[in-house]
Amino acid sequence: MAEDFKDQQLARWANGELSEEELKEHFAREDLLKFRQILDEVDSWTPGLETDVFSADAVTRQQKQGKVRRLWLPLSVAASVLMILAAGIWFINLPGQVTHTTVAGETREILLPDGQSTITLAANSSVSWTDESWSATQRQLTLEGKGFLQVEEGSPFTVTTSTGKVEVLGTRFEVHEFESGMQVSCYQGRVKATAANQPSVIVNGGEGHLYYQGQWEAKKEVSGAGPQWLNNESSFENAPLRQVIKTLESEYGLKTDAGAVNLSRRFTGSFPNNNLDEALRLVFIPLSINYELKDDRLYLSE
Repeated sequence: MAEDFKDQQLARWANGELSEEELKEHFAREDLLKFRQILDEVDSWTPGLETDVFSADAVTRQQKQGKVRRLWLPLSVAASVLMILAAGIWFINLPGQVTHTTVAGETREILLPDGQSTITLAANSSVSWTDESWSATQRQLTLEGKGFLQVEEGSPFTVTTSTGKVEVLGTRFEVHEFESGMQVSCYQGRVKATAANQPSVIVNGGEGHLYYQGQWEAKKEVSGAGPQWLNNESSFENAPLRQVIKTLESEYGLKTDAGAVNLSRRFTGSFPNNNLDEALRLVFIPLSINYELKDDRLYLSE
């Protein structure tokens, strides 16, 4: 009886009749992540019109882009999703590439294909992988922007960015790639980070390491269970202004005209991710940088 009730609640949610907050009353967080991932897959499926029977063999994966959309599924598709969930198939292994993205001001937690590891994308970031990159002997994904990963032990796990790559066996860590640099912060476990034409470095739990303008800088201490942006606040210690501005642009959907401002200047401090006026004041006033906001364009001068 209880299972029938849960099936009904899941069907209502799949058809947009029940909010995710209401669904949380009946399902664990891990289950919700799996349900959401399957619905993301269904969002790109095209069932055939010649039959009322849903065929998993007929679906085609399409590359996903943009902000997550609320799904309003036909009853037949919702029922098919329930059948898949009941069978315990949490990840649909279809050929091609999977891409998840976030827009300005959005964060999103994504269950990875091993069914246990997760990545939380920061604003204006993307993660992608292919079927071939996940197997019993390897787990590989590509990250653009910033993400916090919680990786279960298992086969080697690699995050590739435009600047370099980070390899791990099981840990909690953050990777932030930006122009001319990459920040790697490890909160638990141990990772190996590699940047172009540089020896690999080992980053242990409680350490952060910045690669900037062709070299690794001195390691810094990091604390807590994860980065502050998970709590809607961006925090920096002796960070290049270029990295700080990249974060402002991602969180608030801005474009920046820095003029003659030296973007290699350093900033230590934090700003909220939900109050643009306060964020600009906290970053630029201490650095004596003039700023003007016109629509979504930020103009800087000294």
